[in-house]
Amino acid sequence: MKLLVMFASVLLSLLVLPFASAADDLGWRIKPNVCIVEEIGDACHLQLSIEILGDLPPDACLFFSNQQLQCWQVPTKHVQLSLSYSETATLSMRHDDQDILTETLEVKAQNAFRQRVRKPWSLF
Repeated sequence: MKLLVMFASVLLSLLVLPFASAADDLGWRIKPNVCIVEEIGDACHLQLSIEILGDLPPDACLFFSNQQLQCWQVPTKHVQLSLSYSETATLSMRHDDQDILTETLEVKAQNAFRQRVRKPWSLF
């Protein structure tokens, strides 16, 4: 019975796969997407490298926390961007006021000291 269910799911995915929309092929890589600060609330200054995977529609715009940064008549595949922020934010690519790509940029605080993973041996 399990084999029949697995076969049916594989067959269904093979039938649906050719009809996937072009938007399913769209993606991006953002490096880095995490910023380490000494304390939460400190400013984070990053040079982001964005690689677009797939074809963006014309007139796509890049937004940082709902603030428009840049728009392109002819979409590009690589973007270098300098940002400063102090709390977790969202980077998004929009077309016709619809988010087509989103990424969360996190801010994390480093620990002031490192703790032992386990207790040292003791006879008593």
